[in-house]
Amino acid sequence: MGRSVRRALSRILILAGCSLLASSAAYYGAGVYAQATVPADLPLPASEAPPEGAPLLRLRIPKIGLETAVFEGISEASLIKGPGHLPGTAVPGRSSAYNNCVIAGHRDSFFRKLGWLRAGDSVRVQAGGIDREYRFVRRRVVKPEQVAIAGPTKQPQLTLITCYPFDWIGPAPYRLIWEARPVVGSAGQNVANAASSVTRGAVSASDATKR
Repeated sequence: MGRSVRRALSRILILAGCSLLASSAAYYGAGVYAQATVPADLPLPASEAPPEGAPLLRLRIPKIGLETAVFEGISEASLIKGPGHLPGTAVPGRSSAYNNCVIAGHRDSFFRKLGWLRAGDSVRVQAGGIDREYRFVRRRVVKPEQVAIAGPTKQPQLTLITCYPFDWIGPAPYRLIWEARPVVGSAGQNVANAASSVTRGAVSASDATKR
């Protein structure tokens, strides 16, 4: 390879790197801006079916220093702003037979430290005066087609989903799942509307975290 070719290739790679950095900066900037617009005392939406992208919950995981608003829906537009709540699954503050509150997030942004967690670590979900504490009880690595992880459960549960491995380049081949159960005596009740289509929603949650 001649010197001129190497020089041109070097310039192309530098420009590509700068473009990638600019894209990432814009992506994270959108998330920071969206989070800043959400009030600290987040009320539950008046509607039992809030619109896509509406702020819904506040999620706190002290172990990894995470404090973030969770938005309704798992579209790319919602996941840019923060973790997304899978529509139809449980929401603290509303009773439901679904029980399982499912939240998905990108591995390279808000959920990038989920790999640091251990069973027994605390997580809190807050909205509308409800403040429920959970403890992580199980970590799983599954394939994207294993959609049952987002299905209803017999007991109240919080399920967090992100792509795995964290250092994978391109769409990751697996999903990291953390399951958490309510701490006995914590304030509030786990609640939500039952989903009309469990399988369709679960597949959407799996696909939403491919980044």
